[in-house]
Amino acid sequence: MIRVYDATEKLFNHNGIKILHPLYAEITKIDNGDYYIELEDILDNMEYYQKGMIIRVPTPWNDDDQGFRCDNPIIKNNRITCKAWH
Repeated sequence: MIRVYDATEKLFNHNGIKILHPLYAEITKIDNGDYYIELEDILDNMEYYQKGMIIRVPTPWNDDDQGFRCDNPIIKNNRITCKAWH
């Protein structure tokens, strides 16, 4: 379950603004390097991928969900893509 929170959120004990079901989501973790998630979704969900928004996702490396902060979203091919950094 991928949840999105406002950029200023401090408590993550709720489901956030919305539960997202993106078309594509891939987590990349490089030892001693980058840790991010790439997401692709429909334009109707554009308001949830704004810069600074927090995305919380389950990861295969941790028992708890991890938070990622959205970078600049890009619109192409009638879809929104976003990279969010840990």
